[in-house]
Amino acid sequence: NVLASLGLFSQIKITPLNISSKDNNLVNLVVSLKEKNFGTFEIGPGFRTDIGLKFSSGIRYNNVSGANRTVSVRGQVNQRLSFDSLDPERRSKKKSLLEYSALVNFIEPYVFKLPISLNTQLSASRRRFRSFDAKILRVSSIFSKVFSDALTSSMKYQFETITQENGTIPERDNGSFTIGSITPSLSLDFRDNTINPTKGYLGLFSLEFANPALLSQDKDDLKISFFKAVSRQRFYFPIHDSVILAMSVAFGAQKNLADGKKIGDDGSVRKEGNIPSIKVFRLNGVDLVRGFADDEVNRLETGEDINDIVVENTAYFSNFKIEPRYYMGDNLAVGLFFDAGRVFVNKFDPFSQRSSVGISFKYLTPVGTLDFDYGLKLHRRRESGSKLESPGRFHVSIGFF
Repeated sequence: NVLASLGLFSQIKITPLNISSKDNNLVNLVVSLKEKNFGTFEIGPGFRTDIGLKFSSGIRYNNVSGANRTVSVRGQVNQRLSFDSLDPERRSKKKSLLEYSALVNFIEPYVFKLPISLNTQLSASRRRFRSFDAKILRVSSIFSKVFSDALTSSMKYQFETITQENGTIPERDNGSFTIGSITPSLSLDFRDNTINPTKGYLGLFSLEFANPALLSQDKDDLKISFFKAVSRQRFYFPIHDSVILAMSVAFGAQKNLADGKKIGDDGSVRKEGNIPSIKVFRLNGVDLVRGFADDEVNRLETGEDINDIVVENTAYFSNFKIEPRYYMGDNLAVGLFFDAGRVFVNKFDPFSQRSSVGISFKYLTPVGTLDFDYGLKLHRRRESGSKLESPGRFHVSIGFF
């Protein structure tokens, strides 16, 4: 099992050889190994509902110098066919923009011959966000240590330069800034299976800290200093041979630490820094409340999108999912779900969550479940212009929960 988990060998054969001994239970085990062919090339044309038409390609080589090192290069371009994820003003302009990302990755599994791995990444991308477009250059190094099958810890340093443009409100959304941060994290994994768990617990904890001492921006117009704490807990309870109860609880809090006062040219008083919009919490990906679009679930109680607010103090998010699942064979499951979650600025109110109910069909694959979910909103609200929210939404995802 240990040899197979390395991913280095295409064949592992164990042959027992008897030993002449009074104890007939003693044997020699001869382990025969055949290494994999390590160079791989892939191309991936396709379509995604969020980013539209896309094309990706990558080259990867494992076991460099026979030491299980990995080098990979990957790139992707995409063209959106829908502008629904943008704010109303940018949506009305229908400005088309080619997005891209490029990533170079190197993994050293034994730093200084110690059981500590180093994952170094260099990436460049251009992405569209709700109220602005951004060019991002990022370099990061992650040191990680596996203490046991259940306990893994890591420490990441990341440096980013970000240029925001095409903003809805230029003085708020446009500009360039740098963020240097460290992020310690911890993983506790007591699941019986990482791909399709039927019992156990998974806990993920991280704390990101950005500060000028870590090369974050510190200029007259903006100082960047904040922390961002995230906790994600997942539980799996076997109810019957074919029935599993899955639960997920996630919570995050972030605070602007650059809270010194500055007086503007017009005499106004403001804080010397804020949390950059690109770092402010949004409910999407693993934290999406099914049944809601991105721009629906990320509204505050006031009706404003959280990225339309300059966060000078604190922000929070919460997300809760409960899903009983019935397995109709080895590869297919169906479940009913209840989701709830919301983003908050300056105060956390657990009684004002957006919520939904729905049905989920899951097809088990080697990389996780392929999920087809439809969620119905509970307590639909009216948008601007007295337009009622859509009743629900269909989602497709892989291995999120």
